[in-house]
Amino acid sequence: MGQGTIANLHGLLHSIVQSAADAVPALSDSNPCAHTRLPKASDTEDDEGFLEPEEYALLKARVRVDAVDIIVALVSTGLRWGEVTALQPRDFTFVSKRPAPRVQRAWKRRGEGGTFLGVPQDQEVPLDSGPHT
Repeated sequence: MGQGTIANLHGLLHSIVQSAADAVPALSDSNPCAHTRLPKASDTEDDEGFLEPEEYALLKARVRVDAVDIIVALVSTGLRWGEVTALQPRDFTFVSKRPAPRVQRAWKRRGEGGTFLGVPQDQEVPLDSGPHT
C-alpha cells in the first residue's frame, strides 16, 4: 500500500475515533491515532517495477516477433495489461508531436469468473521516445 493511501486511511480512522472521543458522553477516553507515526515512503513503496535496460532487451528478445509491439507499449506507457489490451484506435489523440492514448476502458475480472470491459478513471499518457526502464 502506498504512502498516500496509508495517510488517507489514517486520516479517516483518526476522524472516526476523534468523533467517538468528542461525543457526549464520550465513547473513548482518547484518540490513539493522534500520535501515530506514519511510515515514510521508503518503508512502504516497493521498487516501482521498472525494468533495467538489460531486462527490457532480454524480454523483447524472448517474446514472439508479433508480441514485441505490446511489450514496447506496456513499458513505454506504464499502463496496465488490461488497459493496453482494451485500447482502440479512437482512444489516441494526435494533437501533439507524440500520440497520447486516453484510457477509457480496461479489462476487469468478474467475481464468478470471466472478464468484461469496465470503465477506469480516465487518464492520458504521453508516449515518450523510449521505454521507462
